[in-house]
Amino acid sequence: MIDLALSPYHLTSREPAAMLSLALARRVVTMIPTPTDDAGGLAGFSATQIAKAIPSYRKFVESWAWSTRLWDDNVLLASHRGQTAVDDMWAVTEHIEHEAKLLALRPFLKHDTFADPASYLHAVAADLLKGGPDPGISLPVVAGLDRFATRMNLLVARSRPQSLAQQAELKLAESLCSFAMPVFVQASADRLLHYRAELSRELAALREVLASIAKGATDPRNSDGPLVSRDDFADMHDASAQLQEQYAAGIENLRDDSDNDDVRLIEGFVTISVVRLPWDAALTSSVNAFAAAGNAKVPLAADTNAIATEQLPALHDGVSGRHFVSLLVKPMGQAVRAANLRSPRY
Repeated sequence: MIDLALSPYHLTSREPAAMLSLALARRVVTMIPTPTDDAGGLAGFSATQIAKAIPSYRKFVESWAWSTRLWDDNVLLASHRGQTAVDDMWAVTEHIEHEAKLLALRPFLKHDTFADPASYLHAVAADLLKGGPDPGISLPVVAGLDRFATRMNLLVARSRPQSLAQQAELKLAESLCSFAMPVFVQASADRLLHYRAELSRELAALREVLASIAKGATDPRNSDGPLVSRDDFADMHDASAQLQEQYAAGIENLRDDSDNDDVRLIEGFVTISVVRLPWDAALTSSVNAFAAAGNAKVPLAADTNAIATEQLPALHDGVSGRHFVSLLVKPMGQAVRAANLRSPRY
């Protein structure tokens, strides 16, 4: 069985990566931005309590209202094995401050520029609603979720690459396999639950194959052998075909009474490229994107924070050298830069 980490940006925009995740994974874990225990003021407040105090945060919470049934049914979760990704987000900001190769990212960090936790949460909520235009806010969230997924052995959903940094990340990805599946690219929470129930057997088979692939690809002992076995390739083909066949056979039942749904039901096919990435791929690719854009060198004299932290010892990090498996989700008809993916080891 697979559990999957999903960016709160994807969930807010309800893009195909989110809809695929909510259909496919046994459990989907996302990050709800909240203050840390030592933040003071709002520390310990629930998302609902924070929403009452911060208008932009309230709008962010309201944007997730459509998913209430998924939370109620424990399909969507904010924690995994008693832990959340919030601490990983803060660990990523500390990693950027200590890691020399990430020097170019330090001027973009925003966590020290806010007067109080309320100001920080206002900025994060506003960025989520805008789709993540500020890398100083979105990058620690995305990289923090990747770090969390690496620690917890979760798969991570990604949308097709659009930004320069996302395209640079593809060059770090090692291809494992790919498959296609029918999904509801727009649907209510109840309709998604109906999809999961009607195709439960086929989804379970697909999850089992993905779990096997992810286990082999992230095993640190598997440094020289094939990342994906031939049996897993064959099982993936069979599981994907069976899901498509059952979907086609039961489509009328899946659509039943959809005219009364809160949102119009839109069906579609997505292709999923299963890849392996280093835990810090989002950070490394951002640095590489800056370099490609001609901004590789950030003068130390212009970055007093960098000067202050450059000589600090590197932090011990339990995820160093580890990888996670990502599902790159693309609606059918959108081009994939497959040439950028590194070939799998057989």
